[in-house]
Amino acid sequence: MVPPRGLATNARAMEKGKRLVRVFVSRARMDRELAQDFLDRLEGNFSPKLPFCLEIWIDQSLEGGEDFDEAIQREIDRCDLGLLLVSPRFCKSDYLLQWELPRFTEHQPDRPAKPHVPIALQRFDIETQLPEALARVQILLGKEPSRYFQDCQTEKDKHDFVHRIYLALVKKIQKICSLATEVQGAVEEEAVGGKGGAKSGLRGNPLPVDQRVIWPKGTPNAVPGRGIPANLADLD
Repeated sequence: MVPPRGLATNARAMEKGKRLVRVFVSRARMDRELAQDFLDRLEGNFSPKLPFCLEIWIDQSLEGGEDFDEAIQREIDRCDLGLLLVSPRFCKSDYLLQWELPRFTEHQPDRPAKPHVPIALQRFDIETQLPEALARVQILLGKEPSRYFQDCQTEKDKHDFVHRIYLALVKKIQKICSLATEVQGAVEEEAVGGKGGAKSGLRGNPLPVDQRVIWPKGTPNAVPGRGIPANLADLD
């Protein structure tokens, strides 16, 4: 896996014969340390045996002089998957609620919502703190008593929490790659003589993942949950 600083390139993924999957991390700035602890532990779970290579982007990856808003929207456009690290600060951040969360939860005619995985970083109240946009999906939790990452008291608790999130993410990323491959195969078949019989010029220039993947019902971000957090065991 690529360190969470947005440094991976298509060339690096191709060199390893793997698919590059770009992940955008959305989290409150005040949760920086807790979020980085979670991401560092998550990184340690990904095996070189997996058929994909991750590029994780978080706003601390910004370079000096970059326009913040422009960079955020650019990286959301580029990403294949969003990790939403939910906490009370996340839930009340005007910036996140106005400029980041809608890109993952609201479908627009010219801009489909991005696949996303909400993760319970810190304890929050469902009724009074959770945004309406997240009340329609299930949020990934660990096992009792460490249902939220911040609740994990021991190294074992943290390892178990992160490993369960890792297993759910691998399934979701594999589904992204599988659906993208299937659709690209159909695009290429049509391009070389399918409907219409004329080449369309799309071979070797696949559409971005978010433009060709319709996320199936039953996956973590598509399960109607009314904001009730889901135990990962229920998603197996």
